[in-house]
Amino acid sequence: MAGGPGGAVANANPEADSYAHMETVLEALAVLGRLGSALDTVAQRVPGEIHALVETTLDEVEER
Repeated sequence: MAGGPGGAVANANPEADSYAHMETVLEALAVLGRLGSALDTVAQRVPGEIHALVETTLDEVEER
């Protein structure tokens, strides 16, 4: 497994370093020629995901 700073072995969970994980995902999508369509999909989903997050948060706050 690739080493981190000082040659340390990377964590077994690839999502532990979210920036490195996103970099790997984006690079893989680019190599596969799917980066554009993936970014379009993300752009389409963001408004709905944010709305759902806000609604859930508001519901949780009301319960307190």
